[in-house]
Amino acid sequence: MKKSILTLTASILILWASSLYLTGCSQKRNEANHENMMEESSESKVYACPMHPEIVGKQGDKCSKCGMALKESDRTSNSDHENHKH
Repeated sequence: MKKSILTLTASILILWASSLYLTGCSQKRNEANHENMMEESSESKVYACPMHPEIVGKQGDKCSKCGMALKESDRTSNSDHENHKH
């Protein structure tokens, strides 16, 4: 009888520990997905030089003509402009 109680208790503890481990892994995966989504949304923003709006890039880039830091532009992406004809 004591042996079956110990076996049952050990099984419960193993299941409990496994569920905690798996829950922690899925939470880390969700956090990583959230970080990736945030990076993608910041990458979709267009940054342009205040003095030379034709110079575009990503956050942290500098203008190749004057060296000024690029600022967030009103345009959402450069591909919107490239896909239409004048």
